[in-house]
Amino acid sequence: MAEVEPQYASDYDDRTTVAVKSVLLEIGQVLGGYRGKFAVIGGAVPWLLLNEGDMPHVGTLDVDLSLDAEALGDGEYAQLVASLLQRGYRQGEHLRRFQLVRNVPARDGGADIDVIVDFLMPRDATIARNAPPLVANFAVQRADGADLALKFYQLVAIDGDMPDGGGNRVHIAVASIPALLAMKGYAIANRLKQKDAYDIYYCIRNFPGGIEALVAATKPLLDLKTATSGYLHISEKFRHVDDFGPTSVRHFVDGTAALGQRTADQWQQDAFGQVDAWLSELGLR
Repeated sequence: MAEVEPQYASDYDDRTTVAVKSVLLEIGQVLGGYRGKFAVIGGAVPWLLLNEGDMPHVGTLDVDLSLDAEALGDGEYAQLVASLLQRGYRQGEHLRRFQLVRNVPARDGGADIDVIVDFLMPRDATIARNAPPLVANFAVQRADGADLALKFYQLVAIDGDMPDGGGNRVHIAVASIPALLAMKGYAIANRLKQKDAYDIYYCIRNFPGGIEALVAATKPLLDLKTATSGYLHISEKFRHVDDFGPTSVRHFVDGTAALGQRTADQWQQDAFGQVDAWLSELGLR
């Protein structure tokens, strides 16, 4: 059965986001020896890098990692996966071959939370394959734009509790906002998940220093076809205020607490305006 993607801000809750944070802490601890060979990507990025302003991010339900498959090689990436399996991460019949799941015990009297970790690598990575695979029934998924996270990232300090208890502080590589935006461009072009449009808007609206600073941070990526293609995908979905991107942002927050003091119309209008301003300053429209 195909996985049903969450489509509304109300599908995201604080307790799951806290569980995801604990898994990120554990990954940063267990995989500390692999620093420089993986980076956090996906919906956790804006929450980790930009969640300090007056517009709280809704959080995330899972963890996405981009692996430098060429630097790791087949053997070392197998060791990386094995390190997590030894810590209680597991494969499952309901999971895809590039996923592991970590059960996080609840501390609030509610049900335990399963956090899925996706392992991705650059689309054009060249690696030697072992036959049979070194990790049975496991294969890293190729993804457009995953290479950008390995070139453009920030080391972020994360503080909190580990999944099995006990505080910790780790430093982990997190894709830069310009790198994430390119990857989100591929996502919004190739699937129906309204949070992709929300994350794009959120990143542009909340980047420190505003549009001008984001444009300056984005320009170094424009020489890379992987990045410009991703940005052009965003442009195709935000052509006008009633296009797929702005209306997806509206549908994602409408009727939820995420609206805050603004109306759904204001969210939709601002989503288009912010994205349009960024793309225009980049010379992409």
